[in-house]
Amino acid sequence: MKNRLLPLIFAFLAVTSVNAQKCGTYDGSYEEQEQKFPAFYQNLEGINADLEADYKSVLGKMKHFKTENGKKIIPVVVHVIHNLGGENLSDAAIQGAIDALNKNINGQSDKFLNQLSGNPLTPDIFASVIGVANVEFRLAKIDPSGNSTNGILRVQSELTDRPENRNSIKGLSYWNSYQYLNIWVLKRFAPQDDGGTLLGFAQFPFSGSMSTDGVALIASGMSDVNSTTLTHEVGHWLGLRHIWGDATCGDDNVKDTPTHKFSNGAGENPGPFPTPALFPYHVGLMSQGCVADSLNPAGEMFMNYMDYTNDNYVTMFSAGQVDVMNETLEGIYDENTGVSGFGFREYMWSPENIALTGVADGFITPTCNQNADFASSSGKYSLCLGENIVLTGNKTQFSAGTVTSMTWDYNDGNTDDSNANLVAHTYSDPGSYDVSLTIEYNETTEAKASSLSDLDLVNATSYDSIVETLNVQGTEAELLAMNASNISLHLDVDSFSIKSVWKHKIPLDSILGAHSSIGFGLDTFY
Repeated sequence: MKNRLLPLIFAFLAVTSVNAQKCGTYDGSYEEQEQKFPAFYQNLEGINADLEADYKSVLGKMKHFKTENGKKIIPVVVHVIHNLGGENLSDAAIQGAIDALNKNINGQSDKFLNQLSGNPLTPDIFASVIGVANVEFRLAKIDPSGNSTNGILRVQSELTDRPENRNSIKGLSYWNSYQYLNIWVLKRFAPQDDGGTLLGFAQFPFSGSMSTDGVALIASGMSDVNSTTLTHEVGHWLGLRHIWGDATCGDDNVKDTPTHKFSNGAGENPGPFPTPALFPYHVGLMSQGCVADSLNPAGEMFMNYMDYTNDNYVTMFSAGQVDVMNETLEGIYDENTGVSGFGFREYMWSPENIALTGVADGFITPTCNQNADFASSSGKYSLCLGENIVLTGNKTQFSAGTVTSMTWDYNDGNTDDSNANLVAHTYSDPGSYDVSLTIEYNETTEAKASSLSDLDLVNATSYDSIVETLNVQGTEAELLAMNASNISLHLDVDSFSIKSVWKHKIPLDSILGAHSSIGFGLDTFY
């Protein structure tokens, strides 16, 4: 990278503010932005028309790919919009966020699996209806032009810091959103009209333009392993509303999520738990007043990812929410006609697109994806003669221990090969100087697959097995058939079901099974 230094001087002032945390996704959120920045969205009309035409052409040749047990793989591209600050996340941090997302959406979050810790975070009545999406998000290995990629793009831009038009960052870097889940990461959004701090936002299926489709969030929501902002926004991207329906006692149109008076953990009701903060772990919280307790004895599902509850206490999507996700991914089957329409995001996980984006099992990760980069620590590239210029490199983006050398060339006859990521230099003569940084590093490529046979052609030098403890539920025979351990029997709590949505009661002696790994209530109503 080269930056030019000029004999001038200037200064700047940075101001920050922190208010209530919130999500920017709700019915009408896209239209509000469209009205606020009409010229920007009008410029997207041609792009959107081309995207739609290409997609319709693909649909004409496409077949349904519904399967009872097959995993749906979603290709992902992460656009890191940065100005060489802390928001320029490492590859490892980004992969860690994708790994956490996969655990959360498949009912395997660490917080949920710790149900036996003595203080389970998920009341049994809700744990019994946890949803498992059977979806895996993977960073793309082939870009839209057919070139190798690691699925992470870095764009240096001042728009990373409080862009007035939050969708403007998407014009800096974008891949076809019929093929890839686009995730944009930036330093922070501009303060909201109500003074709140926006953590992220997404675009609902069938809403807005495809050239802005995807998820955007602040960098701390990707780098913090405890954050569930990405999971929350991906829930929106797959068709889920906020659990309180964005209205007092609103409806999220999901049958097994009890009515919520309003959000928990932010806005009208700050704090980790709903009011009143009763929190009996084995039953759930009492209703906040939307329905009589006799109709909603389970209380509010405050631990749901689509609430605003503190990250430390959210653990699950419900089975009904997963049904909504599947409608987005697979379409809706009409039992009367036997016909199923295509899901809005069905092409994304089709065999054709899996091959085009390189996310199939055993695909070899491309090499040499990292580039040297640096910036002035003060933000200045013009300085007075005799003044120090302090430069910061991007060594932290490389995997730990892989960088073997860093060489700075100041273009005045002086170099620095001390391997320092932070350097200072003083020029003795006025002029313009093109500074460069060269980084040499070692890289190990990885290929992952659920079957060893899928790795036969990789020519790997070593193999590692990844062992996971999964939470499952079913009859005793079903659990024994899958070699489950730690099986125990759990029945319905107080003999009621959430919102009375089940049609009939299974005889008690027919549900001898329970689950593996943790304890939660298996509802006797189906």
